[in-house]
Amino acid sequence: MQLSFIIPFYNGGTYIAECLDSLFAQDIPEKEYEVIVVDDCSTDTHSLDIVRAYMQKHTNLHLLKNDKNLRVGASRNHGILEAKGKYIWLIDQDDKIQFNCLKELLSIVEKEQLDYITFDFLDFDNDGNETPHRLVTNNTSIMAGLEYAYNICNKQIWNNQWDTNVWHQIFNREFMLAHNIFFTEVSYFDDMIVNLKSLMYAKRMKAIAHPFYHYRYNEQSVLHSEVGVGGRTLFDASINASVVLLDFSQETINVDKYFSDHFMEAVPGRANGFTKALLRIPFKQQRKFYEQVKLHPDVVAKAKPYLSRLNRILITNPWIAYILHPFDDFYRKIR
Repeated sequence: MQLSFIIPFYNGGTYIAECLDSLFAQDIPEKEYEVIVVDDCSTDTHSLDIVRAYMQKHTNLHLLKNDKNLRVGASRNHGILEAKGKYIWLIDQDDKIQFNCLKELLSIVEKEQLDYITFDFLDFDNDGNETPHRLVTNNTSIMAGLEYAYNICNKQIWNNQWDTNVWHQIFNREFMLAHNIFFTEVSYFDDMIVNLKSLMYAKRMKAIAHPFYHYRYNEQSVLHSEVGVGGRTLFDASINASVVLLDFSQETINVDKYFSDHFMEAVPGRANGFTKALLRIPFKQQRKFYEQVKLHPDVVAKAKPYLSRLNRILITNPWIAYILHPFDDFYRKIR
């Protein structure tokens, strides 16, 4: 088994057929790869019926079920642990890949014995409009991840040569297991630690300036729907993500001092990212944010030294956010 596709799945009936069609329109035998759909307790039985219908046609399609709703990161972990492929390609349920691309990609990663390969992607919408993203602008030679970070990313991780999305990479599964490269329970930016670890620990990686992955810009996706809502997502995108960065910064002190400091410098910005959103989201979502604060006192305690004075006050005094909310709303209207 050369490759395992892993698709975290939740009520994805709208686009899953298009996604699966692209995975099966490939130029290697289906016995050489598998498609693992990890159902995260879907409530829409029609969506699961679509997957089961494809299972009747394709014996390399497998359906795993989570015992409870675990969200995207944990669903991906479930798939990685069950995968039989030498390589892992993580796919989102509403996206697709280029037809007949597996032979080329797998021949590269196998011949070059890569820890992972990264490539470009294009954005497309439901009207069929496509926009090249141009994340990877040039093909690279084989290099270590740190060499890529220094020479291609110009020592700046958060730039247009690198992003946190995992779906435009193919990973060697043994490499992932050897370095404990798994997703966190953070519901937003759960990709971040996987990409950071891969970049810091890879001895052999390569970039290809071709859009093998096609990303659907979907207003109903988790990314676009939850970020604007707040609640747990707001907590994860700020407080939880800052602690993930903080812990990884400390982990990489002996790997590379410059990047350990680079990650540490990003912690305050991430930790303090909740202020405006907290003041603007409805009271119901504010309550959900503070529920997460109460549920994760250890995470909040780690992040607190990096919070501004205002945010330290907001994090411990929910009533202040409630009071300030109408004033912020009024200010935005008159502005």
